[in-house]
Amino acid sequence: MPLEQKKTKYPLLRVKLDNIRKNAGSLVAECARHGVNVWGVSKGISAFPEVARAFASGGIKIIADSRLDNIRRMREAGVALEYALIRIPMRSELEELAELCDYTLISDIGTLEALAEICEKSGREVKCVVMFDMGDLREGFWFKEAERTAAGLAKFTGKMKIAGVGANFACASGVLPSARNLTELAACGAAVEAALGRPLAIYSGGGTGSFVMMRRGSLPGAFNNLRLGEALLLGRDTSFGMLLDGLSQDTMRIEAELVEVRTKP
Repeated sequence: MPLEQKKTKYPLLRVKLDNIRKNAGSLVAECARHGVNVWGVSKGISAFPEVARAFASGGIKIIADSRLDNIRRMREAGVALEYALIRIPMRSELEELAELCDYTLISDIGTLEALAEICEKSGREVKCVVMFDMGDLREGFWFKEAERTAAGLAKFTGKMKIAGVGANFACASGVLPSARNLTELAACGAAVEAALGRPLAIYSGGGTGSFVMMRRGSLPGAFNNLRLGEALLLGRDTSFGMLLDGLSQDTMRIEAELVEVRTKP
């Protein structure tokens, strides 16, 4: 059947790529004014390469996703950016992680040891953001054990690099980012820096909820990275329950075929 005669198949997701590109540009520029760089989170729309290209056109340099299959698909589609895995990896996928990712979140010494060995053997470099649990109970070293954790990280050198610290908020248990818990996270980073004897490149303060804090002027100054998905794709923040001024919420629409309408008693 000629292309122009193909029937539309429902349900259908229509994505307004130009509005997502504009959101990306606005977020990158606003965050840069606060000394913050943006990881564009693609998992919310299954990492469609077209959306990844819209991120790139808006100035995103690093795309973050929770699935290695998604990252592979974007790489194979020619989206030539850096990539981050934003969930802690399974041991069984570390070889693939080292092949596909420039960054990963990680929070287990044994996993770090295994990844370090893979990186040394393969010659590939992976930069690790060490996650601390600030109370949301998702993943991470417990923040009150930061000094002991930092001491365990001191041995890691070479191709697998400890690049920074981070945390998740408003996820498993709904703990929101705050000046208090982010200040405690910054202290975890300081402990890691002391153990490594060098500064960390990344202090990742969370996601769109932490972007709201940045706008309000309450994001502690140590933080230079945010992992933004909801703001990029939807122009809103569920954590604090608001639409984000200056961003488009008109980014996508689901269409379906109406099959039946009846009035019944």
